[in-house]
Amino acid sequence: MSLVFALWFLFISTMIWAMYCNSKTCTQRNRIIDVLYAQEDWDILRDYYKSISYDKHLWYLMTFRNPMKLYPAVLQDAVK
Repeated sequence: MSLVFALWFLFISTMIWAMYCNSKTCTQRNRIIDVLYAQEDWDILRDYYKSISYDKHLWYLMTFRNPMKLYPAVLQDAVK
């Protein structure tokens, strides 16, 4: 019975973590878009932004890595 409880707890906590990371990914990518279009060379930066998928950004967050490292330094500096 304790194994079933442990697996159930692991499943629920993973789902909560995934929902939190999904929300944070959405917020971060929207902030990047706001910063991106404020730059002079927004068309070039937009191509960099499009090269990183939502799923890749989300996966970096879910695995406790910094997804901002996926983006060029210009966007990293602007978002800070």
